[in-house]
Amino acid sequence: MKRIASIDLLRGIVMILMALDHTRDYFHDYTFHFSPTDLTHTTPAIFFTRWITHYCAPVFVFLTGLSAYLSGQNKTKADHAMFLFKRGLWLLFAEFTFLAFFEFFDFGFSQHFFQVLSVIGAGYLFMALLVFTPRWFILFFGLSQLLLHNLLDTVTINNNFSLEVLWSLIHELRYFPLSKTQAILINYPLIPWVGLLALGYYMGPIYSSTFPSEKRQRILLRLGIVAIADFIVVRFLNVYGDPSMWRSQDSMVYTLLSFLNTTKYPPSLLYLFLLMTLGPALMLLSVAENAKGKLTKVITQFGSVPFFYYSLHLLVIHLLQLIYLLASGYSAEYTVLKYEDPAPAVDPTMAHYFALPGVYVVWIVVLLIMYPCCGWYARFKASHNYWWLPYV
Repeated sequence: MKRIASIDLLRGIVMILMALDHTRDYFHDYTFHFSPTDLTHTTPAIFFTRWITHYCAPVFVFLTGLSAYLSGQNKTKADHAMFLFKRGLWLLFAEFTFLAFFEFFDFGFSQHFFQVLSVIGAGYLFMALLVFTPRWFILFFGLSQLLLHNLLDTVTINNNFSLEVLWSLIHELRYFPLSKTQAILINYPLIPWVGLLALGYYMGPIYSSTFPSEKRQRILLRLGIVAIADFIVVRFLNVYGDPSMWRSQDSMVYTLLSFLNTTKYPPSLLYLFLLMTLGPALMLLSVAENAKGKLTKVITQFGSVPFFYYSLHLLVIHLLQLIYLLASGYSAEYTVLKYEDPAPAVDPTMAHYFALPGVYVVWIVVLLIMYPCCGWYARFKASHNYWWLPYV
């Protein structure tokens, strides 16, 4: 598949932000005490460090759907469906094996997280079926999920473990202890993430070689403006679109934070579809086609190898944490991350992490390590034709 620079550029931007978010997870002292979007404890700097990274997963999923369409341009529907099916299985396998180890350094694999690559993998399985359906149905499949899924927010299932897990996979953030040593957290339910991937797939034809560039840019720009305007109106009305209503605070700054503080788990309409992701993302896609310069080239290099980048950056950040802890006199067991629900009381031994400026320094170090690695892999991928390369 021929790479499209504007898509790689936008993907590179969100992947750089993704590294910031994960660096904050591993190194920010605040992370181990309070949520960065908890308005009773946060500061504007901490809030926006977390808020800006909210773009990562939705834009990543949307662009994955778009790329999924482009990957099938020279294939029959049957061959394309088989590719999507196998890639979906591969991503599910990766999420629950070596990527889980990179993230937690847990040799016992006691924690299982159904998160962004899991839902993308599941989305590929759905798309393997949807490629045989008309385009209008793919649009309906995706758009109905994004616009209507908040109607399901009040639905909860209890007292039936199998149905609880099934419903959580569909639409609810839940933590499930499976045994004394095993647990699973489902924080990326199928609805509406699979719908977002389907919308990306639906948008794919505007990137075909016969589609006029100027027309594509106009479409993306107008859609982006409409989406942002819709966000402002719907969010202001405070009636639908997010289970967390905004409220006036003691200052205008914190009122703005409340207005922007939409729900990610599971993602609300206002978080996923309008201001928080697709609006600005579509506008950036529109202007990205004319972007040039050294910085553009650097960012595009990150975005051209998404799976490689995602896998390696988790390992690099966690290894840096291990090196830092060992150098500070702590044992390696502190790098084995554990998720518990409810969260345990604050452990005073966790006070060895960084304030926000230190997090940004580590983030820059991570990017400096990642850049030559991504460059090497991009060149390797471009100069080889191994059967497994389209999956990595």
